[in-house]
Amino acid sequence: LPVDMNTTDQTHTMDMVQSNGDMSMMDMSSDMQDMSMTPVMEIRRFVAIGDTGTGSDMQIKVGQAIGKACLDLGGCDFGMLLGDNAYDSGFDDENDPKFIDFFERPYGHLGFPFYAVLGNHDLGGNGLGVSLDFKKADYQILYGQRNPQWKMPAKYYQVQEGPVWMVGLNTTDIFFNRDQ
Repeated sequence: LPVDMNTTDQTHTMDMVQSNGDMSMMDMSSDMQDMSMTPVMEIRRFVAIGDTGTGSDMQIKVGQAIGKACLDLGGCDFGMLLGDNAYDSGFDDENDPKFIDFFERPYGHLGFPFYAVLGNHDLGGNGLGVSLDFKKADYQILYGQRNPQWKMPAKYYQVQEGPVWMVGLNTTDIFFNRDQ
């Protein structure tokens, strides 16, 4: 863990001590802070959900439960949408009203961004692998340019949120050998 040598924690510190010739970390009380070090950790809280795109009352309730859980835990930094963001056959364009029903209404109140990836249902054909419209992926990318809470910069991407490194894949493209 990174250590900030200029910071001391008044309630809990870690000191290097030597025992039997080995250097090790040992808890020390705040009144014994001789040469103390405090580990600096960057924490990220996030939610990950998939198969969400229905606009149903249940999806609204899930969004409310996420809000309560995040509040109870001290806040959430971001969310992840793991695909199938729009049942049954994706969005019809970047202005499709389903974005309101399937994303903004259930999750917009949360106030943090969601990193989205594509699922088979996002590409048309009722998710069955027939008559898929691979251009439908572009509608979600374009929507993200309009709504800063929706993060999908490309069909494939990587992003870092503090110590969390994420890779977004379009596994449907991979399945159909379109990932070239």
